[in-house]
Amino acid sequence: MRVLVTRPEKQAERTAERLRALGHAPLVAPVLRIEPTGDPPPTSRPSSPGWSDAGRARSMPGVEEATGEVPDALLAELRDRFPAGTDPAAVRVYLAARGFGDDRIARILSALAARAAGGAARDATAASPSPAPEPDDELPPLRVAAPYERVRFTTEAWGQLLRQRDAAGWSLAELEQVIERALLHIDGRIAVDDLRTLLDGVGAGSADPPTVH
Repeated sequence: MRVLVTRPEKQAERTAERLRALGHAPLVAPVLRIEPTGDPPPTSRPSSPGWSDAGRARSMPGVEEATGEVPDALLAELRDRFPAGTDPAAVRVYLAARGFGDDRIARILSALAARAAGGAARDATAASPSPAPEPDDELPPLRVAAPYERVRFTTEAWGQLLRQRDAAGWSLAELEQVIERALLHIDGRIAVDDLRTLLDGVGAGSADPPTVH
């Protein structure tokens, strides 16, 4: 995948190296330049809303890096952007493109996984017990396209993908693998022909589930 990196030059190169290590093709185009002003450093804290109390101060990026805390706002953003079952590699690429370091990304992914596990446990506790469906009657879980997926997939391609899932009997995790592969390896709008070519390439045209690396 081609990724545009617009950070200042030195920071942009570090981000580009991380993206290359993940198999992407970064395009470095800095739009900012950081230079010393010659002014003395401030002697008092700025009167910014971010410093109005200790809780808000902890939500600022510099403080987050120092304390190792992962703010709820960032976790909420990632949960909205990436649906359940998304390959963590996609989240890692997104965070690397935003300039997070490897250690920081690892902490964020751990916090995100713990939050997801906690939510699943609460849902399981709140749900009333019901008899498990017979295997022959069990329906595959509904997979609704996320907003960014609706931008990339045409309606026909998304429908073809779900029909292929039903015909081949893929699990939800296997379907997520194919979706992620399409997003990473197909540029622009994903049409039915693009999807068929991808499925043929990973051997998903048969009834066997695909193996996506």
